[in-house]
Amino acid sequence: AEEAANALAVGSTSSALAADGSMTHARHFNALDARDVREVLASVEDVVATCADARAWCTYATAERFLRADKGDVKAAKKRLRTTMEWRVQAKPERSCCTKCFGKSLGSHYMQHVGFDKRGRALVYSDIGLAMDRRPASNVEHCVQVLELLEKFLPPYPNDQYIWVCDFHKFGVGNMNPSLAYKCLSLFARSYPERLELMVFVEAPKIFNGLYKTLTAFIDSTT
Repeated sequence: AEEAANALAVGSTSSALAADGSMTHARHFNALDARDVREVLASVEDVVATCADARAWCTYATAERFLRADKGDVKAAKKRLRTTMEWRVQAKPERSCCTKCFGKSLGSHYMQHVGFDKRGRALVYSDIGLAMDRRPASNVEHCVQVLELLEKFLPPYPNDQYIWVCDFHKFGVGNMNPSLAYKCLSLFARSYPERLELMVFVEAPKIFNGLYKTLTAFIDSTT
C-alpha cells in the first residue's frame, strides 16, 4: 500500500480509479475511416516489398494503430509508419537480442516481461538501480528486444498494450542520464506508438523530479 501511495503513474489514455481500487482505462478515438487506413498502409508498400518480416509486421491493424497515434492525421501517420518501416527493414528488430545481456552479463539490464493483467495486457517490470549497464545505445537495444518479444503475445485492440512498472530501488545520481531516457522514449513514440498504456513509477526519489520535468517536454501531451 505504501509503495502504491508513492507511485507516480503516467498513462497514454484516460484513466479512472474503480471502487475496488483497480485502474480502468478507456481509449477514446473517433472511428477511423477505412480508406484512410488503407492509404496509410499502401504508403509503405515500396519499403516492405523486399522484406518478408517487415511485410508480416505491417498489417492493417498496424496502420490503424499508427493512425490512432496521430489522431487521424493521415499525413503524419504515413510519415511515422514509413520511418518505422525503413528502420525495421534495416535493423530487423524482430531478430534482435541484447548483446550486453547475452554476451557479457544477464545483469546488464533489468527490464523484462513478467506477466499479464486481467484484461490481457502485458506487464513489464524494470529496476533502474539494479541494471549494471547505463549506456543509452545498449539500453535501447534491450528495450527493442523486450518490446519485440511482447508483440506476438499482445491481444487485439483495445487491449494491445503493455503496462510498465518502473522500480526506483537503488536509483542514484549515476542513473540521471537524460540521453538514455530520451532515446528510449523516442523509440517508443516513433516505432511503437499506442503500445504503452500506463507507466508506474514506484518510490521515485526527489532527485528524479528534475529529470522527469525535462523529459515531459518531449512526451506527447496525451501520454
